[in-house]
Amino acid sequence: MSITANIARMGCARYCLLGLVFFTQASVAQVSGTPDDPLTLYVSSTTYYDDNLFRLASNVNTQDAIGENHRSAFTEAATAAVHLNQQYAQQQITGDASYTRLWYQTFDYLNGGITNYNLAWNWHLTSRVEGTVSGRRTETPANYDFFRDTSRRNLTNRQEYRLRMNANPYGGWHLIGGGGYSTTSSDAATSDTPKSEQNFFDGGLGYVSAAGSNIEIVGRHANGKYSRSNTSEFAEARDYEENSFEVQFVGNGQQTVSLNLVGGYLWRDHEQNPGRDYQGWTADSKLTWNATDKLVFTGEAMRTLTPYQADIFTHYSRSEYTFTPAWVFSPKLSVSAPIGYNVYKFGGELASASNVARTDRIGTYSLKANWIPRRYIAVTASLGKRVRDSSFALRNLDYEDATASLSLALSY
Repeated sequence: MSITANIARMGCARYCLLGLVFFTQASVAQVSGTPDDPLTLYVSSTTYYDDNLFRLASNVNTQDAIGENHRSAFTEAATAAVHLNQQYAQQQITGDASYTRLWYQTFDYLNGGITNYNLAWNWHLTSRVEGTVSGRRTETPANYDFFRDTSRRNLTNRQEYRLRMNANPYGGWHLIGGGGYSTTSSDAATSDTPKSEQNFFDGGLGYVSAAGSNIEIVGRHANGKYSRSNTSEFAEARDYEENSFEVQFVGNGQQTVSLNLVGGYLWRDHEQNPGRDYQGWTADSKLTWNATDKLVFTGEAMRTLTPYQADIFTHYSRSEYTFTPAWVFSPKLSVSAPIGYNVYKFGGELASASNVARTDRIGTYSLKANWIPRRYIAVTASLGKRVRDSSFALRNLDYEDATASLSLALSY
C-alpha cells in the first residue's frame, strides 16, 4: 500500500486523520525501502486544511452553530511510531504502534492525542498447522457525518483480540477457524458507535489451486451487548446475536490482472426487541489491472451492513464504488486520482411504519502525489472534495467540503 493512499478519503475529518494514525503501517515499505528490518522508527508532520470541518449545510448560520463566522480549520498533526518485524525460526512477531498529537488552529477544544497499536504473532506448529494471535486498538476522531455535537471532542476507541488457525490436511485443502473479542466505545456515544462488546467465532473450508488462486467459505457467529444506548427506548435491546457466511475468491489468472470477489449474507437478532432485527447481503469485489509498468487501474465495489441506534432507524447499508487510476512516473514519484460514490440507505421496521426515509449519496474526488527524494524521506500532498446529498426530510444534512494536506515523514 503506498503512502499516497494514506489520505484517500480526504472529504471526511475522521477518514483524513485515520489515514495519518495508520501512517506507519501503510508506509513502511515506501519510506524505508527495507520492510524486513526488525525495528523501524518513524516521525511525521502533517498540515490539513478543511473548509467545512463540521460538515455543516450551506444554509446554517455558523455563528449560531459553532460560535465562529467561518467553518474552515487548519489542523497540525505530529506522529511518532515504531514498526516491529522479528523472525524467530518459524515464528514471526510483527507490530505497529503510534502516537499522534492533533492541534486545531481555531477549535482548540478538539486538541488531543491518539494512540494506536496492532500486534500479531504469526505462529507455526507444524508445516501444516499455522495461525495468528493478534490484538489491535484504533482511536479515531468523530465522524461529523453522524456526530452532530460540534461543542466537544469525541474519540471512538475500537479494540479487537483474536486467534486465527489454518490447517492443511491434504493437498490444497485448508480448514479455517478462530475466535475473538472486540469492544467499541466513544467519549460520547453516537448512533453508529454506541458502547458495545462482542464475542465471535468463525470456521470454514478453503482450497488453494496450483496456480495460486484460492477460494474460502467461512461462517461466523457472534454474541454481543450494547452497554449504553443513546435513548432509553433501546434499554431493552441490549443483547443481540449475529450470524453470517461469506464466500471469497482470490484469482491471479494473469500477471497484469488480479481479482478478489467476496459475497455473503448477514442477519442480526435482538433478544429483547425483535423490531430492531435486520438482515441482508454483503459484498466486496476488487479488480486491479497493471496496464503498463507505470499505469495501474483499480476498481472496487462493496456493500456492508452497519447497526444504527436511532429513534426510527436500526441499521444502514453502505454501497461504495471506487475507481483509482495511478501513475508511477519514477521510483521516487507517483500520482493517483481516486473517485468514489457512496450510497447510505437507512432502514428498519420503525422507519417503515413511520413512513420516514433517508438515503445519503456521497461523492468523493481526490488527487494525491507521493514523492520520495531519499530512501528515508517521503512527502505526500493531497487535494480532496466531498459532496453529500441526503433525502432526510426532518433535517438538512446536505453539505460540500474541500480539503488539502501536506505531509513529511522520516524513518530511521
